[in-house]
Amino acid sequence: MIRTKLCTPNISKNIVSRKNIQEKLSLLSQYKLALISAPAGYGKTTAVVSFLETAAVKYAWLSIDEPDNDPVRFWNYIRASISECLKNADVLSGIQINSELVSSNITTDLLINTLNEIAEIFTLVLDDYHLINNETVLRSVEYFIKYMPPNLSVIMISRKEPDYGISKLYSRETAVRLTIKDLAFSTDEATELFAQRGINLRPDDISDLDKRTEGWAAGLVAASISMKESANPREFISSFSGKNYSINEMLENEVYCKWPVEIRGFLVHTAFLDKLSGPLCAMVTGNAKSAELLKVLSETNSFIISLDQEKTWFRYHHLFQEFLLQKLEAENITARHSLLSLSGQWYEENGYIQDSINCYIKAKEYEKAFPLVWNIYLEVAQNGEYSLWRKWIESMPEELIESDIRACTGYSWILSIENQVDKAALWADKALACFERIRGGLDRTEQEFLEANIVLANANVSVFRMDADAALRYYKRVYELAVFTPVFVGEMNPGEPSLLETAYGFRGRLNKAVAVYESTIEDTPRVLGDFSSYLSAVLAECRYERNELKEVYSTLVKSMGRITGLRNPGIIVPCFITLAKLKRVRGDIRGALGIIESGRMILGRGNSLWSYFFDIFTAELYLYKGSAENAESWLHTDRTGIFDMLSVSREFEYIVYAKYLILRNRLDEAMILLARLEDFTKREDRLGSQIEVLCQKAICADRLGEARSSMDALYEALELGSYDGYARTFADLNHPMADLLIKYKSWVKETGNNKHFEYSKKLLKLTKANIKLQNAARLQENAGNPNGKSVKDHLSERESAVLKLMTEELSNQEIADKLFITVRTVKYYNARIFDKLGVNNRLEAIIKARELGL
Repeated sequence: MIRTKLCTPNISKNIVSRKNIQEKLSLLSQYKLALISAPAGYGKTTAVVSFLETAAVKYAWLSIDEPDNDPVRFWNYIRASISECLKNADVLSGIQINSELVSSNITTDLLINTLNEIAEIFTLVLDDYHLINNETVLRSVEYFIKYMPPNLSVIMISRKEPDYGISKLYSRETAVRLTIKDLAFSTDEATELFAQRGINLRPDDISDLDKRTEGWAAGLVAASISMKESANPREFISSFSGKNYSINEMLENEVYCKWPVEIRGFLVHTAFLDKLSGPLCAMVTGNAKSAELLKVLSETNSFIISLDQEKTWFRYHHLFQEFLLQKLEAENITARHSLLSLSGQWYEENGYIQDSINCYIKAKEYEKAFPLVWNIYLEVAQNGEYSLWRKWIESMPEELIESDIRACTGYSWILSIENQVDKAALWADKALACFERIRGGLDRTEQEFLEANIVLANANVSVFRMDADAALRYYKRVYELAVFTPVFVGEMNPGEPSLLETAYGFRGRLNKAVAVYESTIEDTPRVLGDFSSYLSAVLAECRYERNELKEVYSTLVKSMGRITGLRNPGIIVPCFITLAKLKRVRGDIRGALGIIESGRMILGRGNSLWSYFFDIFTAELYLYKGSAENAESWLHTDRTGIFDMLSVSREFEYIVYAKYLILRNRLDEAMILLARLEDFTKREDRLGSQIEVLCQKAICADRLGEARSSMDALYEALELGSYDGYARTFADLNHPMADLLIKYKSWVKETGNNKHFEYSKKLLKLTKANIKLQNAARLQENAGNPNGKSVKDHLSERESAVLKLMTEELSNQEIADKLFITVRTVKYYNARIFDKLGVNNRLEAIIKARELGL
């Protein structure tokens, strides 16, 4: 990440006062958004920087480039920019970002939620937003602006009109708007501009020049630079190119040609660089005085912008850069490649590996780029930035990739993660072909390790093809190899709270998952190291679903060291949710909440994406207790709708939201959402989720009085669940499911369809046993709290402190501020207090506390 993208461009101290612009931007505090759009060179950035500094506004800055059209890169920079601005720079560090999470708006939701809990008021500036054309980025920014918290405002600086989604905000009068009309220099402002540069012109000369440039700030500045060297300013003005000439012609005739040949060569030979620094330019051009030259160019406003206060990094004005690039393209291709190679070398030596790779690839020096691409594989795969690595590897000649076994298998693995399974299989085959060519020159240890990589690549392909038999054969084969160095496979869960629903859980096919992993689980750690815990977690989820509860616990206990040692959120979240479910089965909701809080602590503050899944499961625990109000505070229902876009990453959230709607008796809305979820889970071939949705649909239809639809949905759920032995999905629904299964008996008699009758009887027995266990736990809990004194004894010191402040009617934020904890932690203590007091909300807790003298 280039930190200078987050720095405010350095502007001249002698700038023209733009009163009209200042007045308009001062309205920003009353609106959510300022849209500043005009062609290049109209002084948009200068106007914004001047306003921010004059008004002493706290702000975060991002200078956008073409590569920022990658959604992951874009939101990584947004996160970094805001972190630079805030006092607590670590508060956003855990917001996970990948393409699926951005496209489904989970990343923006998490960012909004986190910023909403921060007291600081600030502005986010997006400079050169016109360079963004990626649909995913555009839509995610629109969503972010639509729901951003009240302590945040956004200024968008662009050369073009905003897209339709952003324009809608302006049409609702929620944005300040500055266009060419606002930014164009008036005659008085142009007079001041020239006067500051020591050029005194007659009013008619200024009027003429202003008319020719249409108030274009860059044209006026360029004119002032050239005019200083002109013997006849009047003649210069009359010949100055205006709106009838292209920008390139003006830059050619009035700027570029004014520089000495040496400087012109410097400009052209550095034109391909998005960021300029003295050492980098010195490497590329061979000019040892590059740093001084950049400073001179900046101080003379020569279409080069300083990116930091120290004036060490710069960038060309985009139009000027485009102008220079045309000249560079006219030069010998060998010379161009040489420049790219030199810049790649500098980037590599100074640790800018991604920039180095990009330069080497453009220079077609693939032999230099290839080892860097492979060396960064672990980092990229761990962060889920698969598309970036794939883009690099696909820029290489295939014969180069085919000569490296681990590059082939790594490419195969990423292709399978991106559901390009046939292509993944092809590259696994190419890895094998390479192995056969070179195996004679390898010692036994190298042979076994490389073969293990190939076998696991094929196993991975088989898993994604849902071919359990082939996957089992490959896993057995790899465990026969004498592998002493674990094979790195990367993050196996790019963003889901359940591993069972991923490809590695065969999308809910319990029989397949158990068949593949149960017989090989003991050997997995030797080959996969800590990553073997992912497969243990899949097996644990299977065993929970089949009500093999003791086996669930033992499976996770054996893997807990690897789970916590790996510290990957993609394994921590599913495991702790499964452990919390075990507590829930015993009726210990308080214990389940404690397990989830323990998971949060292990995640740390740097993983708010995955804490988001903990939030949703916390909401589900409250729905399990029948407390819709408590669930609501964790579900963020103010931004959730039944017609929202569904995605794999948000499926769990919307299933829980459907449960919330049912509990709130908003049955028509619930049925619409469940119908959409049913179609989605079928289309995505997610068996467990499909069964759960059908169960909820059956419950909802029953409450609507639609008996036939209810039984049809229940029958389909039984049809899907019977083969794999699904149990807990049904039993965990307690009374509503027990009622349905009793009605199912009558339905069987009426229809004569007894296909799943025995299965339904087993489920009914299990569900009733579950209800009995819940009732016993509730009675025991009530027996332990017969009066106020015992309740007080059960409250921890911190819980008592929170309750005291709650009775003083302080908000969660105020309580957090007084106790120096986060709002999320306050919510956690609230939940424990409500549970111990036997109440459902804050008001009931205050009343109960006062009644008991607490």
